[in-house]
Amino acid sequence: IDLSKQVVDFDKLSVRGNFCVVGDFNTSFSDNYYFTNDGREKLNNSFDRNNMELLTRHCKDCIDHIAVSRDFLSSRNFELLEWNRSKEFSDHKGVSVKLKHN
Repeated sequence: IDLSKQVVDFDKLSVRGNFCVVGDFNTSFSDNYYFTNDGREKLNNSFDRNNMELLTRHCKDCIDHIAVSRDFLSSRNFELLEWNRSKEFSDHKGVSVKLKHN
């Protein structure tokens, strides 16, 4: 139920222009670490529909993510940073993205 409400929020907020979603999605995208097929599909469809890029898509063992409007990214490169990979401090890895201007 929460996921469906969040996807509706993404749809409403994304029409305002550049948009970023950051947080615990409770879904991994690049492996079978933690996900449901339905949840992953709904999120991927929402990102496509709202012209968003999931910058953390390829992070392994990760359910915390960063999605950004493709128009905002335009030709920018980005650097993905991960920490707490061994999950010593939390049961989540830390992720961040550094956007670079070309």
